[in-house]
Amino acid sequence: EFIALMKTMIKRERAQELPRRKSEIRECFKSFDRNNNGWISKSEFEAVVCGLKKNHRRGLGISLTKTELKALIQLLDKDGDG
Repeated sequence: EFIALMKTMIKRERAQELPRRKSEIRECFKSFDRNNNGWISKSEFEAVVCGLKKNHRRGLGISLTKTELKALIQLLDKDGDG
């Protein structure tokens, strides 16, 4: 009975977390998709990841070479469509 109760409680908790997680993912996506067209361009991605170090609202300030940035984009954008 305990196992069945815990399974039920875990399922409920996950179901309640799902809308919050979706919302968090949408907000994160919006921070990259600066022109709100539903796609993240290379320049938008670079602006957030490599943006100004002094102002975290405008970027993460991560220093990447062009080669590292290209490799990261290829890793994340498997089909190359943005």
